Amino acid sequence: MLTPFFLLHSFPAWGSVLNMLRLLLVHGNTFYAVTDKRFMLRSGFLGTDFKTIEFDQVNQIEVNVGPVENLINCGTLRIDSGRTGRRGATVFDNFVGIDDPYTVFKLAKKAMMDVKADINYPNALRPAENPGYKSTYTP
Repeated sequence: MLTPFFLLHSFPAWGSVLNMLRLLLVHGNTFYAVTDKRFMLRSGFLGTDFKTIEFDQVNQIEVNVGPVENLINCGTLRIDSGRTGRRGATVFDNFVGIDDPYTVFKLAKKAMMDVKADINYPNALRPAENPGYKSTYTP
């Protein structure tokens, strides 16, 4: 009678140990990439999962650097691509442990602006001279 009670109430401890084991297995197969058109994520330990987020889908991008991450000069990029959870809360895609996250953030923001400017104002429709935004994106 005491065993089911003990197993049920000790599950948070065992669950956290199992999650740490999962993270150790996933670590060797997790890769992030930022191209001139999209964010890409590869992950998984039983199978390989790929995920891409096109720049035109991104609503917001944030950099979070915690105290431990600050010590080793890395951080987390949080990407809002418009997905919501069950209760309507925003679901973020996280790129964890990124070296020099502020530089990656600046490069990603610039590429996002270039892609969105090209979508809204294609090259054929742009004026010959535009003193505004200087897009260097060439598809």
